[in-house]
Amino acid sequence: MADVLLTQWRASRLTLISNTVLRAFAQVAYVLQALANEATLLEAQRKALDAAQSTRDLTQQSYQAEQTCFPQVIEAQRLDQQARLGDARAKAQRYLDTLQLFAVVLGDAQAEAAPPGTAP
Repeated sequence: MADVLLTQWRASRLTLISNTVLRAFAQVAYVLQALANEATLLEAQRKALDAAQSTRDLTQQSYQAEQTCFPQVIEAQRLDQQARLGDARAKAQRYLDTLQLFAVVLGDAQAEAAPPGTAP
């Protein structure tokens, strides 16, 4: 009878451990995918920022040469600021995703290292 209980306990413990490991891998995979997506977004935002800065510079040069009107300069500056904001948001999201990856990896490591009955 004791052998049966011990075998059942070991089987339930093994199931618990394997579910925990699978959940940890799934969390890491999710965060890594988010980081990959953020890298793509960050590259697109960087290209948009470069284009907006070039447009702003060309518009200002055209205005100084009296080839364009002031509202076009203001619009180019507005688009440049929007691109800067988008770039900053993409960078911030990437930092958050990186922190989330660290939290997932280190959180599981801390939980494993913590003595039984204590919070990680």
